[in-house]
Amino acid sequence: NFVYGAFLSLVSPFMGLALLVKRSGFANPRFLLILLIVIYGLTLPMTEAADGYRHQQMVINEYLDMGWDRFFYDLFKILTFEVSSSSRDVYKHIISFICGSLLQSPYLFFFFVSFVYGYFYSGVVIQLFRNFYIQKTAKGFIFWALVVLFFLNKNVEGIQTVRTWTGLWALFYGVFMYEHTQKKKYLLVMLFAPLIHFGYFVMAIPAYVVVFFGNYYRIIGIIFIISTLTSFVNLSLLRQVVPSASLAQQKLDGYGQEADQLTAEARLEKIVNKSGRERRTWYKKFDVGGYNKYPKHFLVYLLILFKIPRRFMNKLEGKLYCVGVATLAGANVLIAISAVSIR
Repeated sequence: NFVYGAFLSLVSPFMGLALLVKRSGFANPRFLLILLIVIYGLTLPMTEAADGYRHQQMVINEYLDMGWDRFFYDLFKILTFEVSSSSRDVYKHIISFICGSLLQSPYLFFFFVSFVYGYFYSGVVIQLFRNFYIQKTAKGFIFWALVVLFFLNKNVEGIQTVRTWTGLWALFYGVFMYEHTQKKKYLLVMLFAPLIHFGYFVMAIPAYVVVFFGNYYRIIGIIFIISTLTSFVNLSLLRQVVPSASLAQQKLDGYGQEADQLTAEARLEKIVNKSGRERRTWYKKFDVGGYNKYPKHFLVYLLILFKIPRRFMNKLEGKLYCVGVATLAGANVLIAISAVSIR
């Protein structure tokens, strides 16, 4: 147990702490995790290159003098998918208004952001430990290997993005808890994700379909295989369909520019610096080139080939598997919009 706890703490201090408080019998481990995440969020270094700096500067520039009339006007424009002069998402708009206009303290922005992030993140971590005990079987080791890889990929540093990863944890928590408890309130948690980030109106569709229609392993497997072979979505076609001067049109234009930047960045990998050495390390090239998606696809193909979900997974595990594979299939379908696909 000590070796396991020490290893988990190296992977993620918050996961190690969750295990510690769970085994110590602490009355409210989730509260402790949220508290530590809030402290972490308040001590983040706000350099100009960080996403968090840009979000906090918007609070200072746009919200300190904002009145209730402007707040509700911009909120209406956000809810009707029109372009507003302030935030583009309901979640960030409300938090920015509270910190900037009501409290006149923009530096409390990350207090609220960290609290919301910590609420959903801690909920996921605690539920993982409560529902998936350590099994000394191949299934148990494989599961925890995937958990470790998942948290190595994204941890509490996702607070900096403010919206994207907060929306992911909210969606994950909602799916997990609804399937585990069948309480309708967790459907609202799932529906909260698009209010956190506009992109979840699209990115959360696979999760919603699986939750409402069930674990159709064969159908999802076929869709995934087809999605790895071709892309159905064209960015120029979407621009023609989406109304002009709308928030969706602005997002598509932004995603198109971001896609061009990503392509240019990939081309720059071939350029060498003055010393004759390549500009990036091998693992940066691996990430920028998009090669990190292939191990995921290979894993899913193995699971489909050997019928692992149908033969060895319980209902909760099967639901999470179907949501994950359906979401990955959605990313493949939207590969033409690389900014959305990567997210």
